[in-house]
Amino acid sequence: MGDIKLAYCKECGHALSENATFCKECGTKLGSTAGSRGPAPLQRSTDQASAPSPSRPMSKRTKWILASAGALIVVLIAGYKTGEYLFSKERLVSRFESALQARDSAAVASLLTSNDKQLVINEASVKNLMAYLAKHPDEMSRMLEDLKSQAKQTGDDSYSGGTIKLEKEGRKLLIYDNYELDVTPVYLKLGTNYKNVSLTVDGKEVAKSNQEDFEKTVGPYLPGTYKLEARLKTDFVDLVKTEEADLFGEGRDYSENLELQGEQVSISTGLGTDTGLKGRLFINGKNVGIDPFAETSFGPVMTDGSVKLAVEGDYPWGTMRSGEVAIGGADVRVNLASNSDLQTGLMNIIVKHAVEKLKAYTSGNASAFTAVTGNYKTNESSRIQYNLQSGSYYKGKYLGTSFDLDSFDLYYENGQWHVSFLAQSKYNEDTFYQGEIPVMEDTTRDERFILVYDETRKAWLIDSEEQSYSYSSDHVKEITEKSPQVFTSSGVSATKSSAGSTEAESTALQTFMSNYLSVSVDAINSRSFNDVAYLIDPAGPAYKESSSYIDHLNEKGITEELLSATVTGFKASADNKSYEVNTTEEYNISYSNGTTKYKKFNSVYKLVVLDGSLRLNKLISTKEQ
Repeated sequence: MGDIKLAYCKECGHALSENATFCKECGTKLGSTAGSRGPAPLQRSTDQASAPSPSRPMSKRTKWILASAGALIVVLIAGYKTGEYLFSKERLVSRFESALQARDSAAVASLLTSNDKQLVINEASVKNLMAYLAKHPDEMSRMLEDLKSQAKQTGDDSYSGGTIKLEKEGRKLLIYDNYELDVTPVYLKLGTNYKNVSLTVDGKEVAKSNQEDFEKTVGPYLPGTYKLEARLKTDFVDLVKTEEADLFGEGRDYSENLELQGEQVSISTGLGTDTGLKGRLFINGKNVGIDPFAETSFGPVMTDGSVKLAVEGDYPWGTMRSGEVAIGGADVRVNLASNSDLQTGLMNIIVKHAVEKLKAYTSGNASAFTAVTGNYKTNESSRIQYNLQSGSYYKGKYLGTSFDLDSFDLYYENGQWHVSFLAQSKYNEDTFYQGEIPVMEDTTRDERFILVYDETRKAWLIDSEEQSYSYSSDHVKEITEKSPQVFTSSGVSATKSSAGSTEAESTALQTFMSNYLSVSVDAINSRSFNDVAYLIDPAGPAYKESSSYIDHLNEKGITEELLSATVTGFKASADNKSYEVNTTEEYNISYSNGTTKYKKFNSVYKLVVLDGSLRLNKLISTKEQ
């Protein structure tokens, strides 16, 4: 029996059954000859090997299916790897680091979560965290390194860390592990020492104390830097304390005691209780409705120097408010005289009085005083008369006064208001006796003035003026006399010569020249320069010339007799410390041959004032008549 010949589909290569009209595999319709079978060929003996079956060719459809399946596998693998990267814990940490470095608060907020559902995480709240990390870059570096270390951990164990840590939380798209940056929130225990204190965190009130020594825990908050404030509004002033708190770190209990530095404060004005004075207390410029002369204690207020007070009073001379004083303790001393209007008025009285005093002393008449008490005028009259009787004279001018502003003190004594203060007055002056040249030099006088308020005259009057050694130049006001006037005692004529000097100077110059020329002749005749040296300026040319002249006359055997010496004129320097003096001198001059001659000279000398005394400095010229 011969072998059966099989037919195959030309489209898909599937074996066809006998007499088939279509392919059962691909459905292709077959032709009339499809599947027909020709006559069986003759077979050799049964020992001959069977012919091999023909190979089935791969169709285009099969090839397409296999290629699509391969591409799909590649896409799936690539997609999985992409998702694995996008949802990786390393990328989460990297995104967080980039957001912090860019200071992108919105991005930072989107990357953080917390197991504490009460914690608010948004763009506003993360700014506190970012502010802290900006101030502490080392802390940010440590935190990021810790997160990167957590990201390298393997296994399904929970990640432990610091304030912010990695946590595995469920899956993404059902196949990827989901990682989150979990924030450990912070809670804060706030405390304060007074009742009704408003406690705020970043400007938002979180508690109000209902008792003294109050405490309350508030939160949760993101770790970061926060501004804390405690405020108590009183009848006098708002007591406020602010602090900046860094709340950062895992497992820490934070507490801040915002203790207000308020105390009961006592005011000291230096006044007794018998003044009958009424007034008002001002705190930071606000009238708080307290009469500080009747009620000297108030509070609570801050005593750290941030609060200032002033005292206003209704005085006989009008309403006056003191300068402000910072409250730095439980006891505050208020200087009621620290008022610029009061001080200016009193200083003007002293400046005017200084000129009046020179006028009174040089005229010998105390009626020149216009703003003094009767007691003061009586005392000064006695001094003026004493100076006149002692032969003491004065020449000088007032230049101005500097006032120690910290020394003003207002007080009530013996039914009168008093004020005292220190001053330093400047003069250009000299006190001299008849026949002396007044040498005006700059001087200062440190004095304490005490004035009283005369309610009848409605004016402050000088009651006493005493020398003082307590003047301080730390805080002063200086008033300068714009046009100083020279005053000279009435016992010395103040009539000016054409050269601008007084008759007092003329008298002194005449006295000196007569004395000098007489002593000089005696020194010539005794051949002793030392007899006249004390009347000559050692620094002037006359000193050496006089000594040489005496030696010369000694060699010639000449002696002299002074018959007369008259000052015919003089001219003073601008500072009255040197003079050019014109003289007429008459001599009998005896020579060694026994003859004597009468001679007359016109001479010009330069005199200087040394230590208040006249000295001959130079013989400018001499001419025989």
